[in-house]
Amino acid sequence: MKNLRSIYALWTPFQQQYYQELIEALSVNSIRTDSQLLQSSLKDVCSKTNIKRPVIRAFIQQVLYDTRIQEARQTYKPPTYLLTGIKELDTLLEGGLLFGEVIELYGESSMHVSNYISHFIASYLLNMKQESVYIYDISGMFEAKHLKRNRLNY
Repeated sequence: MKNLRSIYALWTPFQQQYYQELIEALSVNSIRTDSQLLQSSLKDVCSKTNIKRPVIRAFIQQVLYDTRIQEARQTYKPPTYLLTGIKELDTLLEGGLLFGEVIELYGESSMHVSNYISHFIASYLLNMKQESVYIYDISGMFEAKHLKRNRLNY
């Protein structure tokens, strides 16, 4: 529930001038929050304020837009990356492994992909203070002994 005057205060001088009469009329009629405005019918607001319907519609749209923008700013969390420990790979991945994404690693058996994976797991467990990790190996090539080489107990 946002106070209409606090939303109004964030607007440009042009917007404030355009809606000043409406904001005052709403206040006189005890409509002071976005919730109260949205719960009122457009017909009732028009008759109480003597303001034209298109102006009230535009005002409501602006209030909804600004409220959503404020909520989005409050809930935004920057993405979290896990550095792989391999500088070139972190650069290629634009900062490391992004949490919430599925990444498929594959290669020839001579490339020792499981060594890389165990390195990533070690980095995750050590840097993120986690006690466990899930490994889905569909190739049957991953060996847990690589974790021991990286000084991890599982």
